[in-house]
Amino acid sequence: MKRVTLDKPAILGGRVYPKGAEVYVASDAVLEAGYKQAARDLARQTINQEAGTDAEALLGTTSDAALLALHRIYAVIVALAEAKTIADVATMIAPFKDEADRVAAAVTDGGAKLPPLEKGVNEAIGDILDRATAVSRALAR
Repeated sequence: MKRVTLDKPAILGGRVYPKGAEVYVASDAVLEAGYKQAARDLARQTINQEAGTDAEALLGTTSDAALLALHRIYAVIVALAEAKTIADVATMIAPFKDEADRVAAAVTDGGAKLPPLEKGVNEAIGDILDRATAVSRALAR
């Protein structure tokens, strides 16, 4: 065990410690995990305050986005499977172009922010894979 002075808030052993607290940790990895957990908890609090919503509402919005994306992807798959020419594909997916343009423009001009882009695509993909793996392991038991 080594004694350290926290340079930012940390959660260690389920307890929240403020910046400047002196604590004992078993390793640098434990300390880093504590910093990461505190940062994650703060981000979640901020999301709840800024979004003015609860977990169920956030889950609903996430579900809407995922299912809308899935529907559009399937529409493109059907268009590709049925098309004889590129023009056929363009015609079949034309109804979705306005939606795609709207989203792309909002993100490009800064009017809308996407959390995976804000936190970093690599980190978002890592979170997705970690969560999917944990759920899969639980289902396999």
